[in-house]
Amino acid sequence: MRKTLLISMILFDVLLFTGCTDSKIMEVDDVYKVESNITIRDIETKHENHTITFVEDDFNDVKTYTDLDIKAVMTDESKDTFESKLIIDEEALDIEYTTLNLCNKLEYLNENRVKSNGTVLIKGDSTFEIVEGEVGNYLSIAKISEYIKENIGTDIIVNLKNFYSRDKLDSDIDELKKKISDYENTYISYTNGYKLTLQSLYKYLEVSNNDIVLNEDKKEEYIEYIDNLIEQELISYDTYGIERNFHTTNGIDILVSGGTWGNVFSSDNETLYIIELFSKFKNEENRVPIYKKELPNEIPSTYIEVSKDDQHLWYYIDGVLDSDTPVVTGTLGRHDTPNGVYYISECIDGKYLIGDTYKTWVDKWMRITNRGHGLHDASWRVNEEFGGSTYKYDGSHGCINLPPAFAYELFDKVEVNTCVVIY
Repeated sequence: MRKTLLISMILFDVLLFTGCTDSKIMEVDDVYKVESNITIRDIETKHENHTITFVEDDFNDVKTYTDLDIKAVMTDESKDTFESKLIIDEEALDIEYTTLNLCNKLEYLNENRVKSNGTVLIKGDSTFEIVEGEVGNYLSIAKISEYIKENIGTDIIVNLKNFYSRDKLDSDIDELKKKISDYENTYISYTNGYKLTLQSLYKYLEVSNNDIVLNEDKKEEYIEYIDNLIEQELISYDTYGIERNFHTTNGIDILVSGGTWGNVFSSDNETLYIIELFSKFKNEENRVPIYKKELPNEIPSTYIEVSKDDQHLWYYIDGVLDSDTPVVTGTLGRHDTPNGVYYISECIDGKYLIGDTYKTWVDKWMRITNRGHGLHDASWRVNEEFGGSTYKYDGSHGCINLPPAFAYELFDKVEVNTCVVIY
């Protein structure tokens, strides 16, 4: 009489695979009695004969595990139990399935299938357009493989309609319409009435990943175009040198033009601002451009007045005369001191004035132009030279020469940006 033993083993139900190259341990679903004519391979082969049926409308294709290179292998622990000839219960055997080549074996399912075409944004001849995508029947092999592995160990039915690839159909038409609308409605308007739209810069833009962006190959041209454009359109914001009314100390109303006093907008910085604003599809209204120099348009109440005809200087603080002095301006007809409304751009306590034929030290230097004109002490002149007609034959090289004592006093009172009116 044959004695039998029942061994109850722990079932393995843990996924041992990821991607398309792993395995899963399954429990055996039949009873095997140990007899001399049954081998381990017989048991493994039985589990390789499960079927996987692929269905889709009229399509029906049946494959065995063996067809798809799915290998069944009895676990080492089950092998030990089997070889000890103690197997009488189906729960005593465990099978591991190897699916190393499954993805490749499934590729045949995509033969003659059509991939989905995503909805895309394109650049047309004059505007951006939307081309709607088409739904195809191309399959996600990775997802089919994952589904098979999750259900491995039995006969499996795979409905292919559940595994169509939609990777390229993510773009929402409404979202793309909004991007075109943002592009069409992006602008910047200025207080002088000028309006710059993003649409006017169409030729410098392109589509990348369904976004409207600057064509990097045209970036330098894009920057130069905007810079040149606003230099013309925003010129009204440059108020230096414009004609201004001025009431002289002698009681005469005159017009003074030229000089450095006023606003100077920075086309370089404004261009960069525009590009940054447009890259975010933002609008701005009633804008005043970025200034590299900003001063009031009107002549302020604190200023220096210089009359070349009178060879005299007056200094006013808040509209009240503070001090005055005779001066010597540039030699008439050779080094004329320029007319205009200026501002003191630097005050230096001691400096060499250098020209083609001279190098002269001054103690108090107050610059008004970038061409070397300024107010300064002239210690080499005697008092009698200041005022009168000295400037007609022995004037300066264009500067305004001051008596040393007055120059010292004035230097301590004025500051950078003090207004200077010369006529």
